[in-house]
Amino acid sequence: MATTMISLRGVTKRFPHTSAPAVGGLSLDVEEGETLVLVGPSGCGKTTALRMINRLIEPTSGSICIGGRETMQVDPVELRRGIGYVIQSVGLLPHRTIGDNIATVPKLLGWGPGRIAERVEELTALLDLHEGLLTRYPSELSGGQRQRVGVARALAVDPPIMLMDEPFAAVDPIVRARLQEQFLDIQARLRKTIVFVTHDVDEAIIMADRIAILNVGGVLEQLAPPEEILRAPANDFVARFVGSERTLKRLSLIRVADLDLDPPGGADTDGAVVSLDASVREALDAILAAGATGTRVVDGAGAERGVLTLDRISREVAR
Repeated sequence: MATTMISLRGVTKRFPHTSAPAVGGLSLDVEEGETLVLVGPSGCGKTTALRMINRLIEPTSGSICIGGRETMQVDPVELRRGIGYVIQSVGLLPHRTIGDNIATVPKLLGWGPGRIAERVEELTALLDLHEGLLTRYPSELSGGQRQRVGVARALAVDPPIMLMDEPFAAVDPIVRARLQEQFLDIQARLRKTIVFVTHDVDEAIIMADRIAILNVGGVLEQLAPPEEILRAPANDFVARFVGSERTLKRLSLIRVADLDLDPPGGADTDGAVVSLDASVREALDAILAAGATGTRVVDGAGAERGVLTLDRISREVAR
């Protein structure tokens, strides 16, 4: 059975001089090693909910437990040192080098110089940061590099939990896609417990094990894996929020390798070719671009494994 790492029960936040709560009675669990994405329209309380987990914002009522411990019973500084935190603006210290930024929390915890240097070196390799960047300052790095440094800093003391507030929103789409792919690869290896906030439902679908769709006031409309939300929205609000292209978005979650392929030569491919690791949506794009009825599928060595046809994709959609 899955272990619950973070538990919110009836969590409410009311700010002064407001008639309605920013978050009202929110209850949900985050399992150990999963990425839970909070997504919803502006003003739905997703960032407020995130910040209540590490007590950057204090809840008005309700309870939040981490690893079975009530967070209000834990010193907030101690609590935050055990939680990685990544934000959109990165928040690097401009007067410190990249190496010193990554080492911020280990130094606060009294790690020795040798241990810190070893950890910084590990994270530099993990986040694909060139060692020459460690002596530079944040202003000398690109937006994508600064975001990776922010993630490295959050991972510095190997926290079991990470909170990520729109971490890739400030970079261009190409860099954003690369950061998403890189972070998914890191998460596959490290299996941190992650609460990730985004306003972009497409990013939520890519990043999440489960998605929590919030309405204004922190109302939880649906909590489910991406495929379930796209296949069976809980209500009209969820259906409108995820958009009219739910079927195509579902295809992006299915890998070509997961489908039965026709034998080679079974369809007109007209030069269309995709890898086994491609998504079915990518395969559909290749078929339509070639004006064909199917696409050749090859493995990592370039050997043909079969043909994926439009008819097979249509049957998957219907299923």
